[in-house]
Amino acid sequence: MQNNKNIKPFYATTTQSCQSWSELFPPDAVKEYDLSTPEKRSDYFMDLWDNWVETEIDLSKYKGLDIKFNAFTRYNWYTASPVREWTKANDLKEFWDYQLRGNCIRFACQDTALMFRLSL
Repeated sequence: MQNNKNIKPFYATTTQSCQSWSELFPPDAVKEYDLSTPEKRSDYFMDLWDNWVETEIDLSKYKGLDIKFNAFTRYNWYTASPVREWTKANDLKEFWDYQLRGNCIRFACQDTALMFRLSL
């Protein structure tokens, strides 16, 4: 196996950019919405995704924002994404205020979706 010096170990960068479990799923919200199992969380957030269809923005239409995954760049894209930088700068919580899937982002609030679209 060849050693690639450009690839940083996952553990070396995770504390810099990833949200903690309690940030993603605050204990109060887990209790309030009964999100105690992965299945319940999956169903709940899929329902939110489905309900937010009016705020969908197709990122592939904007140069430099479309998502191209591969095994070596997926994590770096996740942490260095201009989309995630914007959401972090605007104190948006992933899953609760926005969801990013494939080349699409959806927001809980139409005003936030408009502000994001204007920032592109």
